[in-house]
Amino acid sequence: MDFSVSTLILVVVCITLGYLIAIFTGMQHRVTEIFLSRQGLEVRTTNDPVCFEIMGTLADIDDDVCTNVRIGATGHMLLDPEKVGMTFEVMLANHKAYIVLLCATYENHHTRKLDKKNGVELYIMDKVNDIANATNVWRHKIPTLNDSLIESYVCYWIKNVLIPHLRNACCEKIEFYNRLLARKSISNSLREEIQAWLTKNERYLLRIDELEESSGIRNRSSIYSKIRTQIQVQSNV
Repeated sequence: MDFSVSTLILVVVCITLGYLIAIFTGMQHRVTEIFLSRQGLEVRTTNDPVCFEIMGTLADIDDDVCTNVRIGATGHMLLDPEKVGMTFEVMLANHKAYIVLLCATYENHHTRKLDKKNGVELYIMDKVNDIANATNVWRHKIPTLNDSLIESYVCYWIKNVLIPHLRNACCEKIEFYNRLLARKSISNSLREEIQAWLTKNERYLLRIDELEESSGIRNRSSIYSKIRTQIQVQSNV
């Protein structure tokens, strides 16, 4: 009886040890600590600190995008008060247009929207419609506030403010992901996720290039300054 119990215990111990050895062998590239406490055997891996590092780095990059795009939106007014007059209506229209771009900045879903089907044209249309609706009440008092001006204004902002910062953010993330993948201590499961994020940002870069090269952005953004110049000439007549 004792022999049978001892044999059974020995078999169980051997199986358990074999199982643990198999686990640790598979995890050895990411195990940082193994220790025994009152709560039992505890194994710590490199995943947790890496995940915190990823969250912190991505948050910093996204915060920089929001800040820079917000500053860029501030520097480009829909209507130039020096050319059309600094009236109450002009200042309100500019404020409403700025709020639309400011909301888009802090939503910070530009790349995801661009990555959808027909995302480029839909993104442009959404911003144009939002500003047109926000400023519609003042159109009868500001003749120069029309669809052509709004469309060129949105395209100018996308090309000169949004696109450069989005592209820079994607490049920073891709560089960061490549540095992570070069580490041998990261687990295979996390490595697969990082690779997926890297691939996604590479795809985002293609969408950003597509946005910049679209006829709408290329042509309409270039006439923004021309329209404002024409407004100045008409105002001086």
